[in-house]
Amino acid sequence: MAATDLCKKCNKNRPKRNSEFCSITCRNSFRVGKKSDTWKGGKPNCVDCGKKLSRYNAKRCRSCSAIGERSNNWKGGITKLCFSIRNCKKYKEWRLAVYKNGHYTCSMCGAKNGRGSTVLLNADHFPKKFSVIIKENKIKTLKEALNCDELWNESNGRVLCFECHCLIDGFSNKFKRNGKN
Repeated sequence: MAATDLCKKCNKNRPKRNSEFCSITCRNSFRVGKKSDTWKGGKPNCVDCGKKLSRYNAKRCRSCSAIGERSNNWKGGITKLCFSIRNCKKYKEWRLAVYKNGHYTCSMCGAKNGRGSTVLLNADHFPKKFSVIIKENKIKTLKEALNCDELWNESNGRVLCFECHCLIDGFSNKFKRNGKN
C-alpha cells in the first residue's frame, strides 16, 4: 500500500482514492485553525489598543468602541453638559468624598442608614449651587468642567436625604418620587 492511500490525520487506510481522509471526523479535526483552507490569521486585534478581540467581525474592543464618536449610541454629541458632568468619574469621587465628610448623614434632618431604615442620600453643592458654578465659570464642555477646581471642592458640598433635597429651592420636579413634595 502506498503512502498516498493513507489518511492525513490518523494514517489509516482511506476507503476512497479521491479523499485525503478516512472519515469526516478526521477531515474536520485536521482542518482546524491554521491548517484550515479558510484560515485568515485568527481573531483580529483592536485597531486602537491592539488587544485580541473576541469576535471575528469586530474592529475595536469594548472599552475602545464605547468612547465618544466610536460608541454605538453616539448621536452627534447631544448629551447635556450637566448629565456628562454628573456621570464622569471625577464627580463620583467628589460625591463619595462629600458623603464621607458628612458621615453619611443628612445635614438637615440627621437621617442616616441603619437600624432597619434605608435612606436615599444625595450630595448637594452648597453654599454655591452647581448651576451657579457652571454659569460663573462659563463652562461649556466636560473638559472645562474637569479643570474647574471650584466644582470639585469638597467643602462646597453637603449630604442631604432625598426628602430634604426635594425641599431645596431649585431641585427639579422631575426627580421627585411618586408625587411627593
